[in-house]
Amino acid sequence: MTYGVVTICRNAAETVQRCIESVLAQSPPPAQYVVVDGGSTDGTLDKVGEMAEGAPGSCEFSLVHQATPPDGVAGIPNAWNLGLRDLHADVVVLLNADDWLEPDAAGTVLAEFVAAPDADLLVSPIRIVAEEGERILRPRPFWLFAFLMPVMHPGCFVRQRVYDRVGPFDERYRISADYDFIYRCRRAGCVFRG
Repeated sequence: MTYGVVTICRNAAETVQRCIESVLAQSPPPAQYVVVDGGSTDGTLDKVGEMAEGAPGSCEFSLVHQATPPDGVAGIPNAWNLGLRDLHADVVVLLNADDWLEPDAAGTVLAEFVAAPDADLLVSPIRIVAEEGERILRPRPFWLFAFLMPVMHPGCFVRQRVYDRVGPFDERYRISADYDFIYRCRRAGCVFRG
């Protein structure tokens, strides 16, 4: 079983290195790693280039440049869809440039998917921390879905077959495309584990 990671960024020079390092340090490393840049001007691309050189040989690392539309903002869902377009790994995780994976995340997730072949999405709790390291949000129970967004995309590992089944992110929803995607997964009968 393989997994791939999509990281989207724009002017993330201060955080993208930690993000990429956390992914490349996973055991096993990802089969694919796609970084989508939305027009960075702060040195982000230099950092990404440096990190790409250190990618394991088994990891197909690619950089995609997001085009800027006439209104000036292509948006997060568009960037996610660009990253997913050529990804062919069995499992996908969306990890933005200011997120990172815990050291044992990939191995744990892949083992869970092997143990639960019916699972379409594996949802794990995430920790949101302030720059000083203070925890600022607790995981939410899944039953809150009717009222709040209980699934945070950095903690949601999705089998590729789910994207084939429910489609890409709806780019009309600039700030709630992840909620819409999870809602469509629920309506399609996708199996959640976590």
